[in-house]
Amino acid sequence: MKIENWEKVNHEFVNNRLKITKTLLIGPFTNPKKNDFLNTEINNILYDKNQLIVENQSIMLSDGNSYPVYYYDQLDDDSEIDLLSIGVKENFKDKDDRILMFFNIFCDEDKKILLYKTLNFCKIWVDGNLVLHGDNYDGRGEVILPLCSGNNCIMMEYNSTCNKGLVIFDITGKEDFFELEYILDYSLKNASNEIDIVQESVICLFEEEYEMLVIPKDFIEVDLNQLILTKIYDCNHDLVHSFEANFLNPIKISAQNLRFLNTFYLTIEFTYQVRDKVFKKSSQILINSPKLLIQNYCQQFAKLKSGLNIDECINFEYRAFDVLERFEEEIKYASDLKEIICDIEILKDLLIHYSKGLSLRDYIIQYQRAIQIYYVSSIDNSIEKYWIALPHDYSSDLNYPLLYHLPIRRYAQPFIYEVINQMLDDKDRFIFVSPTGRGTTLGSYIGEASFLEVNSLVNQNWEVDTDRIYSYGNSNGGFGTWAIAQTHPELFRGILTSGGGPYLKNLKNVSHMSVINVCGTSDQNYYSHFKKVNGIIDRDFVDYVSYEIDNLNHFDTELFTFSPLLIRRLMHRSYYSNNKIYYRTERIRHNKTKYIVINYFKENVEFAEVIIDLSENNKIKVSTQNISEFTLNISRLPLKYIVIDNIKYDIPEKIDLSKITFRLQNSQDSFAMMPPKSYSNYQSLGMGIMDIYMDRFQVLLPMNVDSFEKATLEAVANAFTNPITKTWSPIVHVKYSTYYYDYLNLSDLNTNSIVLIPTCINEEIISALNDSVGFEFNEKGYKTSQGFQEEKFVLVAITRQKVHPTQKLLFIFYNDSGLLNKSIFSRSIILGSYVNGVGKYFNKDIIIYTQKGMKAFNRKGI
Repeated sequence: MKIENWEKVNHEFVNNRLKITKTLLIGPFTNPKKNDFLNTEINNILYDKNQLIVENQSIMLSDGNSYPVYYYDQLDDDSEIDLLSIGVKENFKDKDDRILMFFNIFCDEDKKILLYKTLNFCKIWVDGNLVLHGDNYDGRGEVILPLCSGNNCIMMEYNSTCNKGLVIFDITGKEDFFELEYILDYSLKNASNEIDIVQESVICLFEEEYEMLVIPKDFIEVDLNQLILTKIYDCNHDLVHSFEANFLNPIKISAQNLRFLNTFYLTIEFTYQVRDKVFKKSSQILINSPKLLIQNYCQQFAKLKSGLNIDECINFEYRAFDVLERFEEEIKYASDLKEIICDIEILKDLLIHYSKGLSLRDYIIQYQRAIQIYYVSSIDNSIEKYWIALPHDYSSDLNYPLLYHLPIRRYAQPFIYEVINQMLDDKDRFIFVSPTGRGTTLGSYIGEASFLEVNSLVNQNWEVDTDRIYSYGNSNGGFGTWAIAQTHPELFRGILTSGGGPYLKNLKNVSHMSVINVCGTSDQNYYSHFKKVNGIIDRDFVDYVSYEIDNLNHFDTELFTFSPLLIRRLMHRSYYSNNKIYYRTERIRHNKTKYIVINYFKENVEFAEVIIDLSENNKIKVSTQNISEFTLNISRLPLKYIVIDNIKYDIPEKIDLSKITFRLQNSQDSFAMMPPKSYSNYQSLGMGIMDIYMDRFQVLLPMNVDSFEKATLEAVANAFTNPITKTWSPIVHVKYSTYYYDYLNLSDLNTNSIVLIPTCINEEIISALNDSVGFEFNEKGYKTSQGFQEEKFVLVAITRQKVHPTQKLLFIFYNDSGLLNKSIFSRSIILGSYVNGVGKYFNKDIIIYTQKGMKAFNRKGI
């Protein structure tokens, strides 16, 4: 397999890395029958593996059909070959369609390379030899292989248009580049001396024969000519069969005979050698349904349930429910089946554990792997879960660093917590937690509330060193990490992000902590933002490190967040400033940083800012902007005086510094020291109506309306109870309750509520809402600075409840159901991101929608 005029599609390493930008391409075409899923022979694709690949000429495939070869160099937004632009989306009729891409890599010497791909479903062939089978979890894969001096012809075989991330690193080691240590660290953990087990499906419930393939991940160290000892075990790890197999030859297993064993899955273990060391790798296949087994476990659990607490119950019952539910879905990948098998084993272990009177906590400590914990979410009373992993020698007598991973999706994927399992196996000592993503909310609103809920649970139930909490994430998880760190900087010592950015105006909120920020120059989603961040960084940032990596895109750079070395570097950095803290906020809900809580903004301002300087002994300097009241939260002693905005205030002796409140005097520019004060009234400045999503709420609809109005109200209720995002995955995964009312009494409300109110409601309620929101309206119209506006309108406002001032009331008043039906509130409620700052409409307390359009503003006095 050679390319004529190879220079036209040649690629060479620049700064030790290479991206594919030009290629010869054929297809799409119908895949030859010989080229089945486990094919490893190039002759089953091409009629002649030695034929010359020539632009604008045809190439013959193994089925005798010929297809023209075209030169192609068009890239998509991710700087990958743009398969969609050649009409593949329309022509890819089914999974049997294929595209072939050919290109050349010229090396001036023999090289050792690492090829890494993600969301890229392709097989990769080098000089006619299969080196990577790409139809695996999330299109991920990595391989270490040699490239010879001179030309190396590469063929990529696609059965999908999914072509997001692929990068080739030169790891020969003769040149050092700044990210080399992380690339080597990743390859050492994931590819060095490793093999890959290729399975078209992990389900074998009815087939007589099962086939799989073993291929090296390390073509340099793993000897392809050795025999692989293959052992098959049942679910009790009893050996049922053994034989020898070869690399890159399909392995056939007679499933029909093994299906009669008393087991629902088989483990196939492969033993091979690298030099003098023995390595083992295994995978599973499902040969019988485990449903009866799980039902039996549930019956045994029912006898134990009465003596268990709620957490112990839901961690058994909902785990069993999840397992059964996943069997109703397609289980394709070995990592998915492995998760399910682990959960079934956990169910079995929990039965034994509970029967001995031991607790769920005891079991998690002894488990020594990442495990999911189920809990009842206070946000919507749903059952949620998060991943946790503990040090192997976990002790209740010690406090441990806490490392959060914010997921790209709703939950962490297997390749995330497998890295953590490796680190804990290597005796790292920290607590790992990956909370629910609740959709991809980028750390905002429901995402923030979900994180804070899990953070509270983890700190209540586990021994956490609260001075050493870290967070990391990629893509949406990167945005989420920035958002939580900027809004709650008092929680964190350091963060690591890739492909996600901060809210620029509040960037200095993290200036006192360690920040590692990674981005590729071809990341179209984030690179320009990344450069702006680096342009703002100044000497006030105690430990900001940025890795700007040439040519890599949004998907390529995620491997850096999988590097144990970089994660360790984050947690082991000691740079952290307790002497100077910056905090800027546009939302009164986000009002706390180290040492100070902001209680109130000045009126009619868009933000508040504070700088705390403790660099001098016995003195605190505080600089404020747009703050009318704040409370000190510091235990530093002795403290003789505090300087606020260049005015000196003496501190009385023996006073509790965590309870000193300073309030701006109305007639002066100075603060006065005040006694402690309890703050119970609800405030929504900067959050607006979106603040309803920070807590659990119910929706109340009027009952006595006609069918059209009822349908409209239900559409509005659905929009609020099923909000969406503008990210790649719009679903947020929340479950709020909706009820109907015949008679409404605001005094009866005792929980956060969204209430839809038609004009037929009594005037007493309308009057009470006028007073609560500080805005005059009735069934005819509303009053503005231009006078009373008599027109059709929809009013959406958030305020506090009169009887329960800590509870929120969001009401929707309308005087025309047709207008309500046409409004945005009957279609979708989109949760924005904190990275975009305060929104024009939904972050206001009051929204008026009319036939002329929409306007929004804040109520007075808040």
